[in-house]
Amino acid sequence: MSRISVIIPAYNCELYVTACIDSVLQQTMRDLEVILVDDGSTDLTADICRGYARQDTRFVYLYQKNQGVSAARNHGLRTARSEYVMFVDADDMIDASMCAELLKRMEMGGSKTGKEDVLEGSDPDPFIRKEKAEKDGGSTGVDMVFCGFQRRFYKNGRLKSSKVILPDCPDIGSTRELGNVFGRLYETTLLTSVWGKLYQKKCIDQMPFWFSVDLGLGEDVLFNLEYLKQCHHIATVNQPFYIYNHYGGDISLTRRPSGERLRISGLLLEQVEDFAKHKDIYDQVKERLWKVYYKDCMNYLEQFPFMERLRKADNVFRSEGLCRILAESPFGRMDLLVYRMFLGSGNRLLVCMFAGMRKLAKKVLRGNGA
Repeated sequence: MSRISVIIPAYNCELYVTACIDSVLQQTMRDLEVILVDDGSTDLTADICRGYARQDTRFVYLYQKNQGVSAARNHGLRTARSEYVMFVDADDMIDASMCAELLKRMEMGGSKTGKEDVLEGSDPDPFIRKEKAEKDGGSTGVDMVFCGFQRRFYKNGRLKSSKVILPDCPDIGSTRELGNVFGRLYETTLLTSVWGKLYQKKCIDQMPFWFSVDLGLGEDVLFNLEYLKQCHHIATVNQPFYIYNHYGGDISLTRRPSGERLRISGLLLEQVEDFAKHKDIYDQVKERLWKVYYKDCMNYLEQFPFMERLRKADNVFRSEGLCRILAESPFGRMDLLVYRMFLGSGNRLLVCMFAGMRKLAKKVLRGNGA
């Protein structure tokens, strides 16, 4: 049996899937099962994936009618037979040493020195107590390893800019340690995305649900929040082993625009707040969580042309999540004040102009400005 199952959901990505699969083929670790899940592609994606499966016995090709990325990942999980699982998007790539390095860190145990004594230390409130982990049949070592990533921005097929985002934090083996870093890791997507991570398959199997097929966005956040409930130790690797590519247009299986973005953002806010309250870290992380929601509100508006954006602004102003956090946070971090000023103004023209400036600034920073 292979050590790691690499699950790659793919939909109409003929231009990029070859580079993705080649980056998996180039891994220094060979003991892999690579599961290619074709979500009903209508281009050459299926032919490309079947070609790899014919040439390499480590590859498994699966086909399903178009159902979305959640159904594709669930299909891959049902097929996976390895001890560990990794997810890679079909238009992204991974460093040649990623599988080996994350597996090495996973098998070092509960601390970077190789000792498994973190949960029995002086912290009185462990992430999930060792006794519970043993009772549930779980490991008392590391349950998740995540690394940093490089975000690359392309225009007309040419790389315009890139940015490296790293965990820059120690391992997480207690509630105290989780509270210290969770807000920042949530805001930078390091703990919410499913890519860039190595999971224990047995922990996944203990989860009451996997990826929600009812959501077009945010399904990875809910998956990770549920997985974190199974964890008692999370390890970090401070290297950008995952390469997250941004191309022009919405060509990825996992990046389709959604008219429900605002509703889903409210759902995610509720879920992550409930998680933080359950872990007793809410007061430490709430402002970071609110900032993510403010950004989601602006991202929702940015996807529309200006005149339509003016009409959609009322949806934002009336959203339950925004009304609640504006009432709960009369003051706060300096980086929240700008969002509070515009989103709390109730002025459609003002907030839409801010959305336009924000969208333009992102294009310039990513090298895609006019």
